Amino acid sequence: MTSDRRSTEPRPALSAERAVAVINLLVAHPTERFPLSEIGRRTNINPASLHALLAVLTRSGFVTRHPTSRTYGIGAALIPIGDIARQQSPVVQRAVEYADEFSRKRGFELAVSVQTDANIIIIDTVGNASPFGYSLHAGQVIPLAPPLGTIFLAWESEERVERWLDLAQPALSATEREDHLALLDAVRARGYGVALESPARRALGEVIRERPNRGAAIELVKDLAQSPYMLRSMENGRRYDVSGVFAPVFNDACRVEVAITVIGLPSGLTAEEISEVAEEVRGAATVITKQTGGRIPTTLNGGRDVA
Repeated sequence: MTSDRRSTEPRPALSAERAVAVINLLVAHPTERFPLSEIGRRTNINPASLHALLAVLTRSGFVTRHPTSRTYGIGAALIPIGDIARQQSPVVQRAVEYADEFSRKRGFELAVSVQTDANIIIIDTVGNASPFGYSLHAGQVIPLAPPLGTIFLAWESEERVERWLDLAQPALSATEREDHLALLDAVRARGYGVALESPARRALGEVIRERPNRGAAIELVKDLAQSPYMLRSMENGRRYDVSGVFAPVFNDACRVEVAITVIGLPSGLTAEEISEVAEEVRGAATVITKQTGGRIPTTLNGGRDVA
């Protein structure tokens, strides 16, 4: 089924993929400017192609070029695009507002993210940067490949989950696929996800921050998949180093529209302390779902969907 679906999809245009890679890089570093050589290094685009691409993006206003330093940064033409996109998504707006409220009350850093077919995109972060957990900011792009993205996949169709599992590199064994499915079951049953901190997770964060290139990130996702990442269960009284707590906001099709993630949790929290934070964020995500016309899946609502 997966191979048939992929065979009917249009082949990606290389020039379009390269334009997206350049814009993603500049969006992920909004206060920085880069020379052509550095953009090429971080995106793996050859100089000749990159020079032509930057010329088009500069003329369109999506990218700016400094007249003396010859460095490139994000362009003003993207401002109305972003504003309009946010206006079209009340779910995102409400999630960001809640994240800000929660951060002010609890002192944690939070992130709001959405999914595409291939990636997780950080829409906004709020709160003071923490030495604990993820290092995220608006515009970062993270591969949606196992074990990443469980909060988005836990309520998806079997076909969609299979496509997600197929993205794992190297390919998952039958036992590993069952383990990932069990993690999705645990997230679905609790209504939230808890990710562990680890050297592999920190290394992936560094690559995403410095080189928003899918190929480089996928290499480290492989390492992450080989180490414990998502907690299937927690033992009362036991302490954990947690990199993130995720809660879903659903749309009217019972799909996860937005994920709210607490990313500034201190190390060594007990299972009870983690659960307290997670339940609070999950409860707020449920309220946002209802406020914005979403529907809560049966697994979170005693056996029935609600409008």
